[in-house]
This record gives sequence, structure tokens and C-alpha cells, in this order.
Amino acid sequence: AMSGGSELRTSPNPAARVQQMTQKEGIEPRDRVLGGNEWALNTGLPKALENLARLRVLGFGLRVDDFGAGPMAVEQLPRVAFTELKINSAFVRGADCDESVRVGLAVVLAVASDRQLTTNAAGIGSKEERILLSEWGCVLGEGPRIPGPLEGRGAGAAVGCGGAGARRATGARHTADGRRWGGCGGRGRRRPRSGRLG
Repeated sequence: AMSGGSELRTSPNPAARVQQMTQKEGIEPRDRVLGGNEWALNTGLPKALENLARLRVLGFGLRVDDFGAGPMAVEQLPRVAFTELKINSAFVRGADCDESVRVGLAVVLAVASDRQLTTNAAGIGSKEERILLSEWGCVLGEGPRIPGPLEGRGAGAAVGCGGAGARRATGARHTADGRRWGGCGGRGRRRPRSGRLG
């Protein structure tokens, strides 16, 4: 993980060091995904951009962790060939019954779709949130309502393969019993689990 980020900003070639480490472990770059938070992956700094580009050229996957909790704007995602996007719970909780949350989530998923990023939503606290994310094509999720595969279009949905589902976000349905499942009221949340949404 690239949680600190100082090496990306100051080191002349951290990609070479990461490559050496993986070679010693007998791991191919294509089999390793390097994750970092928004501060570590500051795409506004030229040195960080250069080092991230080198990692991608070597074949490593790059994941933005906890997107939405830091300074990175959605418009910055295309600057680097990221492969995965982990979405902060602020974009998830209440998406089934809060218009502003739903629109924000739709924008993030649409950009992720355009960039062909694998998406992972954190903080899923209700059945309705889980179903909505699956229908919009979010592939992975974390939260108390992740018992395993669920019905819906899942990984082959519009967001994962084109983004139409996310762009129809403002017309998405929401259920009357959202609070019973956690919903906008935040009740009924359990210990987080992770898995595929569809």
C-alpha cells in the first residue's frame, strides 16, 4: 500500500524499488494492485504523476482507496491509468433515499465506468443500498449487508460496461422501508463484511 505518499512525491524512481520487491517474492506486476489514499496519490504533483505512470507501465494495478475522503476531485481520476476505485461510505450511505447522495454516487460511478475501473463501495448499510449499487454496476462492496451474490445485473450492469445506469441515477427508485434496513436513519448496521455485489 502507498498510504504515506512521500515516496511518490520525492523519490526519483519508487517504481523500480517496488518491481525489485515483487521479483524477489516471485510475483508478476500484473498480479499485484497497489493501493493508496488520495493524499498518497496526489495527481496534482508532477513527481507523483510520473511515478504512478511508471508503475502502470511496469504492469502494476493502481487502486484509489477511500475515494471521497480526501482532496482528489473526480476530474483528477483520468490523469492516471488507475485500475480500481474504492468509494468512501459518504457516497453510499443513504443513496437509496437521499437525492443529493444518489447524484454524487452516480457521478463517481459514471467516471469509473468511463475509465473502466473496478469499483468497490464501502459502508453499505442497507439492503436497498446494496441492490442499488449492484443495479448500477458496482462490482464489489463492504458492509453488514454483504452475505454473498445477490440478484440484479451486477458486474455486467450499465455502470460496469457503459455507465448508462449511473446516468439514469436521478430516476432511480427507493423503497419506503429504507430505515428498517439502516437506510437514511443509519439504524440496523452490522459489522462490515466484503464481497461481490452480483
